[in-house]
Amino acid sequence: MKSLCVMLFVFLSSFIIQAMDSTEIGVSTSPLAIYSHGITIGAFAPLNTELKNESSGFFELAFINDIYINSCVHLFINANWQAPGANFGADAGANWMFSMSSFRPFVGLGIGARYFDKSGNTFGENFGPEGTMHAGFLLEVTEAVQFCVQVPYYLTLNNAKDQELGVEVGFLFSKPYRHAKKLNY
Repeated sequence: MKSLCVMLFVFLSSFIIQAMDSTEIGVSTSPLAIYSHGITIGAFAPLNTELKNESSGFFELAFINDIYINSCVHLFINANWQAPGANFGADAGANWMFSMSSFRPFVGLGIGARYFDKSGNTFGENFGPEGTMHAGFLLEVTEAVQFCVQVPYYLTLNNAKDQELGVEVGFLFSKPYRHAKKLNY
């Protein structure tokens, strides 16, 4: 009976007592897996007249990449295609996370370039630098899979100053060690 009480005491105290090295207090950490990639699909509405004349809406397929910088800032690099037509674009920028829980709302800003396949125009009239703003959230499905929803706004500085507003839904995939942390000395 005495050995059973001792074992029970040791077992319960292991949940309460944490062995910490005092030299590690205040040392920053970063995840072992800092890169995620994935795919999204979306629907976009044109906001300017010239783009509305091409189509009343666009379907988008995008390849997205997320790079961990710190717990609040992630970089993104995205490449996308919109239909109908051969409308291509690429963006890079930063997302600011508002939470580190499994539900993470964020806002982001980025720059890039976009080409719209408009009839009767030359390549130079349809192509231009682009700015993007978006808001959304990430939801952890598993340690290696995240569900992503975002509402982006695109402004392309081509001859027509094309603008779009849309919704994207997709998944990000990463290595299963995103929650395992390493100490940064």
